[in-house]
Amino acid sequence: MTVQQQNQTQAIMDSRRNTPREKKIFAPKFAYGLVLRPWISLLYRKRSSLALRHIPAILLGTMIVLTTSSYNLLSNLIFARRIGDTKIDPAPLFVLGHWRSGTTYLHELLAADGRHAYPSGYQCYVPGNFLLTERLIKPIVGFFIPKKRPMDDMDLGVDRPQEEEFALLNLTGRSNYAWSIFPAGGPVDFDYISLRRLDTDARAEWIDIWMDFLKAVKLGAGPDKRLILKSPNHTARIRTILQLFPKAKFVHIARNPIEICDSTLRTWRAVAEMNGPDHVAAIEPWLEESVLKTFEEIYTCYEEDRTLIPDSNLHELSYEDLIRDPKAALAEIYKALDLGEFAPAEPAIDKRLAESPDYKPKTKYQASPNALKVSRRWSDYIERFGYADEVSRVLAAHQAVDQAAE
Repeated sequence: MTVQQQNQTQAIMDSRRNTPREKKIFAPKFAYGLVLRPWISLLYRKRSSLALRHIPAILLGTMIVLTTSSYNLLSNLIFARRIGDTKIDPAPLFVLGHWRSGTTYLHELLAADGRHAYPSGYQCYVPGNFLLTERLIKPIVGFFIPKKRPMDDMDLGVDRPQEEEFALLNLTGRSNYAWSIFPAGGPVDFDYISLRRLDTDARAEWIDIWMDFLKAVKLGAGPDKRLILKSPNHTARIRTILQLFPKAKFVHIARNPIEICDSTLRTWRAVAEMNGPDHVAAIEPWLEESVLKTFEEIYTCYEEDRTLIPDSNLHELSYEDLIRDPKAALAEIYKALDLGEFAPAEPAIDKRLAESPDYKPKTKYQASPNALKVSRRWSDYIERFGYADEVSRVLAAHQAVDQAAE
């Protein structure tokens, strides 16, 4: 056995002995921006999994939701007409890719360009009233936001770029993120990942709410800036996006799928610990299958719909290339998607890179108990994005461990 194989073997044995490390963070919950009707609807849908231990969370959440709903009504009276008159031009740039594939890092680098705008953390957590409350309440909310994300040490903050799926969760109560509010109830709203199976009315309502939010972000940002939007779910929504934004631009980032799987599992465990009133163990019965199934849904839709995008409006890259040379990868994106000259963006991007000069994944995923399942169920992705050799090496290392155990 080579030294490399010995190291991989030891890593696999270590991974099998250790359980995921949990983190408890005192922070605003994802659903505290919900309005009353979605909040009641969510409680009703989760009723079978609610128990006495959930009463404090329900009472606190209801008080906050009532306050949020009041601010939303006032904000709507003041800004509704201006939001309705706002045009989203130029068409947005959408960052696509599965969770833990580098979408957040890429989103932040693209958002650093002063010619671009993006939904911020505060806007996504209180999406119905941020135009009214941002100056007064944002500093208070910011006080409770942790400095780093628990799963990868990426910076957090009320002004940093955020994915608008959190805004949609708060505005509609309908999102595959809704499981995080009461994790013991299991996954919900799978059909809202791609929107394909929604009935006409539900889909139209979702689109109207999403568009109003984007217009509100655009109104606050100014007329000349391009929105840079990121949500892993958008990877499955290309058909809908193109109906609304025929000139939309897309950049997709891929990563070793074994790393994606293990890191996503770690992330959802951290989210359950941080955000829900249930112990993280409550999600274990359904977590692994949910991650595998969601990935399959997203990439079935992506492969079917990416051909609808004009070649000049889609650019694909790998996480490994982005980490190896971020500026070179960004320059290639600007050129491929005709985003304008890259040089004016360089000072701001250099500043952002300097904030995290040693950005790396928190954990090495050479050892994975999920490697075999990933290799079987995500085989199309593995071949499509060129990860066959890497996956084979991990599988070989696992096979060596099993043989040694025998």
